[in-house]
Amino acid sequence: MMIRKTVEVRQYVEVVVDETKLDDEFQKEFREDFYPFQGIDDHIRHIAQLKARNLIVADRFIEGYGILDDMGISAKIIAQDDDILD
Repeated sequence: MMIRKTVEVRQYVEVVVDETKLDDEFQKEFREDFYPFQGIDDHIRHIAQLKARNLIVADRFIEGYGILDDMGISAKIIAQDDDILD
């Protein structure tokens, strides 16, 4: 017998950025080459999504940002929760 369930998974990601590195010039170039982000919160959401999907390995490198330590960026999963919905 097959069982099918929908599971809601929530991850809470702490993102730290050095806003002096994500200055207006950086954000302008990022918009031209990657995504039309309008402010630092868009970058924080993007970095959190990448971390939640395990696309950041050891906080080393993200396309468009470079080596995260050099950019003053860190991201870590601080909690996870899940519920079976049906």
